[in-house]
Amino acid sequence: MKAEKFANLVNKAKNNSEAVMEILKIMKPIINKYVKKIYFMDKEDAEQELNLAIIEAIQRISNCKYDGQCIVYIENAIKFKYAHLCKSNIRREEAEGKYVEELKEVLVGETSLEVEKTIDFKSKVQQLSEKKKQILTYLYLGYTDNEIAKELGNSRQYINRVKKELFK
Repeated sequence: MKAEKFANLVNKAKNNSEAVMEILKIMKPIINKYVKKIYFMDKEDAEQELNLAIIEAIQRISNCKYDGQCIVYIENAIKFKYAHLCKSNIRREEAEGKYVEELKEVLVGETSLEVEKTIDFKSKVQQLSEKKKQILTYLYLGYTDNEIAKELGNSRQYINRVKKELFK
C-alpha cells in the first residue's frame, strides 16, 4: 500500500471494519516491536491491547489530511498504550511487593514471638514445684477448683490461691 492512500484509509476506517483490518496489517511491524517489550503480559494479550489502542486512535483522530500526520498519530497511540501498560505493571508489582514484605514481617514476627513465648513458658513450668505442676495440668485439662482439690487432697481455697499465682 502506498503512503498516499494511508490518510484516506484512516478516514474510511471509522465506518469500515475492512479498512481497520488493513490498517492493523500495515501497523503490524510497529505492534510487534512493542509486543516484544511487554514481557509481563502474554504475547496475544499485549497484541490485543495495542490493536485496541490503534482502533481507539482511529476513532479519535479528526479527518486525516496527510499520511504522515495519521501515521505519527497512530504510532503515538501505540507508544502511549505501551507506557500505560508498563506503568500499570510497575504499580502492581510495587503493591504486590509491599504486601509480600508485610506478610513476611508478620509471619516472622509471629513465629519468633510464639517461639519466645513457648521457651518462656517451658522455663517457668520447669521452675514450679511438683504440686503446682499437677495443679497446672489439671487446670489445662479443664478441671474446676473443687475437682482439683478432691483429686489432690487440698482445700479449694488453696487451689484457687495457687491458680491466681500461676496466672499472674
